[in-house]
Amino acid sequence: LDKEWSYMKDFEVFGKEEIIYGKSDVIASDENCLFAPAVLCFVEKNVELPEEFRKLKARLCAAGNRVFDGMRNWVKNTAEGLWSAPASLASFRLICALGNRSDYSLEVCDLDGAYLQSSLPTKSNYYLEVKINELPTHLQEKARKQGVSRPCLRIHRSLYGLMESGHVWAEHASEKLV
Repeated sequence: LDKEWSYMKDFEVFGKEEIIYGKSDVIASDENCLFAPAVLCFVEKNVELPEEFRKLKARLCAAGNRVFDGMRNWVKNTAEGLWSAPASLASFRLICALGNRSDYSLEVCDLDGAYLQSSLPTKSNYYLEVKINELPTHLQEKARKQGVSRPCLRIHRSLYGLMESGHVWAEHASEKLV
């Protein structure tokens, strides 16, 4: 989990300063704010290998299906348009089949913190609600020093779990690659 927070700090997911906000302060100052609860996801990688090669991976995600506004109203569509995943599994299968049929070699890569590399639109007002004991130690101390019991962090980058993150990342990747 410390590695995940480190990635997020490197990519400035919560801005350069990592400002801790109290939820009530955000609601009072930003009428368009949206809150997504933080969800910790744990996955065991390399499960097909012997146990000594396996590792546990932690990911901090936003529960994008539980986004609420400042009045605790559930927000069903957090975007002005429709969002979709960067590519469907059917598209991926088609590319593999066509490549195989034409005897092309196909390569796949994985990017560290892929979504974290793309910025959310500046008009987005997302805040991640994090339980104080799930924050890294330096942010726990910051929250306690400020007297914040319900800490929130403003999200500046695409975060796994937000509805539009896949679309925003695909636009970012397309811009960089094309």
